[in-house]
Amino acid sequence: MIDPALLAFGHRYCRQLKIFSWLARCGLARPGSAAICRLGRWLSPYKAYRAKIQGAMESALPLANSDAIWLAWLDNHTRFVTDFLAYPTMDAHWVKENVSFESADVFSQLCAGGGLFLTFHTHHQNTLACLPGLAGASVSAVAAAPTESPLYPVIGHWAEQLNRSSACHFNGGEYLFTNDLRGLAKKLRHAFTAGQVVVCLADVNQGDSDGATVELLGRRIAPPTGVIEMALRLNVPVFAGILSPRGQGLILKTVRIETQETLNGTLRAYFSLLEQSIIADPACWQGWEWFSDLPVIAEHQT
Repeated sequence: MIDPALLAFGHRYCRQLKIFSWLARCGLARPGSAAICRLGRWLSPYKAYRAKIQGAMESALPLANSDAIWLAWLDNHTRFVTDFLAYPTMDAHWVKENVSFESADVFSQLCAGGGLFLTFHTHHQNTLACLPGLAGASVSAVAAAPTESPLYPVIGHWAEQLNRSSACHFNGGEYLFTNDLRGLAKKLRHAFTAGQVVVCLADVNQGDSDGATVELLGRRIAPPTGVIEMALRLNVPVFAGILSPRGQGLILKTVRIETQETLNGTLRAYFSLLEQSIIADPACWQGWEWFSDLPVIAEHQT
């Protein structure tokens, strides 16, 4: 039995996607336009979680205007929807018109030699996974299987479409689903040894008190580390990147993490990039959805 609130969220999400899909077919879903942003805010299923998301922002950061940041967060999600519907026709020209690259040389290094590409829940993680492929690299992306979501009966069609339409840019790679850990380990090893770019998100809390933990804005997070540990064992280069809106387009920041073969050092560098990005632009991170569920570090309690 699906939770009624979650079910309502799923139905509102489907409504938003259906309307935006129709607009896209008519050529009216122009990313970043004022009209599209207003419509996205009105249709957004996330409005039901405003108190939790905005409250999490306010608890972590000294914000001058959290209402404006909340609207920017919604616009961020709307931008994802319009880009997702454009995946089938996305090409190098689209990238040139829509994406700026900070540290473009580091991104080129990643695409040329492969490696682990750690990123974050920004609403744009699937778009980010397309970018190395559109630059010529072979890409695989670690993700939860759509069927594992309790909302699969409601939005499964859209989840499958998202994966299918983004993976068409992976140049022989694929989504590697976490519901089969043995199969995942085998495919990961193959992807790493083949020099693929392996995209992975680790900015969630797995709640394992015996695992590595990191501080994020005064909270303690225990991220999943299996993919990172395999990369370190195989001496695979590790990069981190974040894709977020800037003006009418998107900007990708990519850094090379000097791991020295240590898990804790890699995690600190990874979460340092996230924290810097959040402070610069609080609306960039989708993780405010679960931030308030993270345990507060004792010295930050009041």
